[in-house]
Amino acid sequence: MPQIKDIGNQYFQDLVSRSFFQISSKDKSRFVMHDLTNDLAQVVAGDTCCKLEGDKQQRFSNRTRHSSYIVGRFGIFEAFNQVKSLRTFLPLQLSCFRWPYLTDVLLVDLLPRLGYLRVLSLSGYEIFELPDVFENLKHLRYLNFSNTNIKCLPDSLCTLYHLETLLLKGCFKLQKLPSKMGNLVNLHYLDIRGANSIERMPFGFDKLTNLQRLSDFIIREGDGCHMRDLKYLSNLKGDFRLSGLENVNRQDAREAKLNEKKGIDKLVLHWSKKFEKDSRNKEDEEWVLDSLCPPIKLEQLVIENYGGAKFSTWIADSSFKNMVSLGLHNCKNCKSLPSIASLPNWEEWDPCECDEQTSKFPSLRELSILECPKLLGRLPTLLQSLQILIICECKRLEVTSLKSVTLKNISKFDISAEKAMLRFANSEAFDISGWKELESLSQNGLSLVGHRFIAIADCPQLVSLETEEERLLLDKIPGVESLEIRDCERLNRLPEILHAFPFITRIKLENCPGLVCFAKRNFPPALKELEICECENLQYLVDENVNNKIMSSNTCLLEHLEIRDCPSLIWLSSRGDICNRLQHLEIESGSKLRSLFLNSKLPVMLKRLVILDCPLLECIAQNFHETVDLESIRISNAENIKSLPRGLDKLSHLQEIEVDGCLSDHCEKRGFPYQPRIT
Repeated sequence: MPQIKDIGNQYFQDLVSRSFFQISSKDKSRFVMHDLTNDLAQVVAGDTCCKLEGDKQQRFSNRTRHSSYIVGRFGIFEAFNQVKSLRTFLPLQLSCFRWPYLTDVLLVDLLPRLGYLRVLSLSGYEIFELPDVFENLKHLRYLNFSNTNIKCLPDSLCTLYHLETLLLKGCFKLQKLPSKMGNLVNLHYLDIRGANSIERMPFGFDKLTNLQRLSDFIIREGDGCHMRDLKYLSNLKGDFRLSGLENVNRQDAREAKLNEKKGIDKLVLHWSKKFEKDSRNKEDEEWVLDSLCPPIKLEQLVIENYGGAKFSTWIADSSFKNMVSLGLHNCKNCKSLPSIASLPNWEEWDPCECDEQTSKFPSLRELSILECPKLLGRLPTLLQSLQILIICECKRLEVTSLKSVTLKNISKFDISAEKAMLRFANSEAFDISGWKELESLSQNGLSLVGHRFIAIADCPQLVSLETEEERLLLDKIPGVESLEIRDCERLNRLPEILHAFPFITRIKLENCPGLVCFAKRNFPPALKELEICECENLQYLVDENVNNKIMSSNTCLLEHLEIRDCPSLIWLSSRGDICNRLQHLEIESGSKLRSLFLNSKLPVMLKRLVILDCPLLECIAQNFHETVDLESIRISNAENIKSLPRGLDKLSHLQEIEVDGCLSDHCEKRGFPYQPRIT
């Protein structure tokens, strides 16, 4: 029988198919509504559904049942003075500024009066403590405290008999759940992902038989019997993580009856990272893993820090036909993998396979093998569905041709240049990190050619990406779309033909102290996003000493530019505008930066300007007259700036301005299109 949430999702998807809602072009997880449809919906809803946005001084009436508002405005809660029968209280974050503190006006004065509330979200607010008022909110169905700083939940929360959803994602200071959680018998969804300070689950989970989504279940030392509570949670589905399995014995694991949770499609089994001598019993952990056989419809399995010497045979069972992803992380004691049967299951690895023509994993799409230094042999030759392979600290393994390759911490990795070209040349995504001896890509048969997404990190001997010969092959311009380089101390230049890469749209450089400039000519023609941070010797983006007649701010497509922690930066451009299409400009910790552009003009399409910790910066621009699209300004610790540019009052699209540690007197005299926030 379909659940009410599934029916609701079907209704929503039907509205999407009829274009009532549309997927946002900026965030695929969100939806937008056409202005005309929105206006019609507001007319139909009347006072029942109200929202606060912009500068409207609106107040909710006593007839209002569902409310929303844009977070960031002060005095917002005065609009709720007349509300008595509110069902929905939903703050929305649309700006990129940090979330504000929450005053006692809401928590102490307003909240206890909203006795009919069904939906309450305080996600992202700077909340450290919650008042014990939830006994007055008995009708609550949905409660969201995600990404707050709360350390504990009040006991009165356990009186919410009708509560169905409790979201605590990202509450990294939360230390424990309420002791009477078992009273929440109608709870369907509990999300504690990222709440890493929680050490144990309270008693009473066996009563939460309606739970459908439980992100994590944590077992502390001495609490292994809590695993038995899971056998009553037969409706679990989606992603599920079991932590603290080193505290569980074989019988407790078997009593959990994971194989009966038929809705679980991703399972993470997590043991402690501690592998001290005599602290782990290999045989016990093998028994526990044997007893944690998941449902046969499982799609993804991750095993972390497992201390056994061998894996369970159920991993190789032919009934797991839906398995598409398997990750083995830090399984230091394992020497072999189970033998496979005929479907996407595992086989004990051996340098020789009995039948090279047999497909061992016909449906396996993703494979991660992390920190298994004793694992021998090679992958089967025929992996026709495998697209992504991640290998970390597995020095004895050999790999095959793949769509995506990640090589991490592979110093002294024994693979010839010929094999590398054969196996990696056509991979779309190529990620190298921790290759201490790597001086250039070509010495190991690697190249920029053939890859769309390249990431290189922690290669301290890397000097350049291409050889002298490759620099001359302009007819073989690679199809790279994204390039990321991090922690390569000796890298002193990027490829000279970088400016000619026709498809690259994103570049990120981090902690490459050998770089003095980003490019010797102009930006790549399709580049839209550039991020540079912790490059201590970077002085400018484009080498001003190179005669460059091609560079044009009108043809450049760059939209997003971030430069952080580059103390030697002198200026962005010595010739004027860096790019007229630039929409986001962020500079942080530029201790030598005195001016942004020598022509004192900002890019005409700029929407967001952030300047932090630039003590010598004297001038942003002469005026704002040409940057009419500017929406937000943030300036902090730039005490040498004499004043903001003229024309601030002409910025009709300006939504937020934050000035900290400078300029406050000057700003107030300039005038604003509305009353901004000035710190």
